[in-house]
Amino acid sequence: MSAVKRGREQQVTHEDIEHIECLITDLPTELTDAQRVGAIEFLSRNLNIFSKSEFDIGKTHLVEHRIEISDSRLVRQALRRHPVAFLPPIDNYVQEMQEIGLAPNGCQI
Repeated sequence: MSAVKRGREQQVTHEDIEHIECLITDLPTELTDAQRVGAIEFLSRNLNIFSKSEFDIGKTHLVEHRIEISDSRLVRQALRRHPVAFLPPIDNYVQEMQEIGLAPNGCQI
């Protein structure tokens, strides 16, 4: 796939759009060439709104969330043990999250 212009000066390279290639290849075949180019340019201009990986979690100030509990009492539940067979995959998942900074290094299960 050739580079697409982004903004006035920047070029979008293949590495930039690698995470949206599936969207580009799954564009409907009924699109005309002009529509296909327009769709690819639109996706390229908005690269930053698509996750690049499972852990590509962004933050925004545009949406705030609040849970109203009024006078209700909080429910506290005890932690439950995970099945032994699930422990290695859980440890690997936590380690991946620690490596990219989503979980503090002292986080243990």
